Amino acid sequence: MQLHHSMDRLPDIPFPVVTVGSFDGVHVGHRAIIGRLNDLATRVGGSSVLITFYPHPRKVLYPQAAGKGLKMINSLQEKCLFLEDAGLDHLIVIEFAPEFARTTSDTFVEEYLVGRLHCTG
Repeated sequence: MQLHHSMDRLPDIPFPVVTVGSFDGVHVGHRAIIGRLNDLATRVGGSSVLITFYPHPRKVLYPQAAGKGLKMINSLQEKCLFLEDAGLDHLIVIEFAPEFARTTSDTFVEEYLVGRLHCTG
């Protein structure tokens, strides 16, 4: 698995098949999603790509709750190990900051998924 800490300097990823989420713990449901992602990527001769965020969006959007014991299931390091073990080709960790939180869904799709990853329908 290739780990990327930004979408600014990504290598060319052939036919990316992408899922996006916080994946705060890589549990059975997440493994099923990743298994499907890997199957689809194999079917199209592409690469499985998971985009996640650090720190967890709740810690940025609701800092008062984070200070009251909001705990993550896994650390970022553990999450990376579990995702690698699940057979993922690429893991992209986007820094979740207040500025990024203001990104609209349309902008995220256009700028990040299409513009930087070169995803197609």
